[in-house]
Amino acid sequence: MTNLKSIEVPVAVPLYRVPPVHCAIHEALDALAQLPAHEGDKNTAPYLEVRVQPEGPEPGIRHKIENALVGKNLRLAKIDVRYRSASSPSEQQHALSPAQLNELQPLDILHQVYQKKYGSPIPEDLLKLFQHVAQQVNEIEI
Repeated sequence: MTNLKSIEVPVAVPLYRVPPVHCAIHEALDALAQLPAHEGDKNTAPYLEVRVQPEGPEPGIRHKIENALVGKNLRLAKIDVRYRSASSPSEQQHALSPAQLNELQPLDILHQVYQKKYGSPIPEDLLKLFQHVAQQVNEIEI
């Protein structure tokens, strides 16, 4: 058998999850800071999943995490964001009738969705922005 062919086998790369459970963004950043600095080949660096559970919307979360990883030989694979749910399993939504759907106002829907996702009332500045946009949309439709 002289017809041999070499096949390149990919190297297995580990995946680290930091922190081990979802936590507040400042706790996750502290955990990332504790990771040792490491130099090496970026192509074989371990992948990293960062687990956070912010109190509400956190617009600069990716930037904060990337800054915390400077000097670490890790490849950011995923930022797993989970929000605390305000609703309990007994409060599951049921299907609304067409009449009920017609009665819903955009602001009511925003309140419900925001409360369900973030477990807190809408911040005043976000509420004002929404009302401004809704007003502009209503002016266009008239």
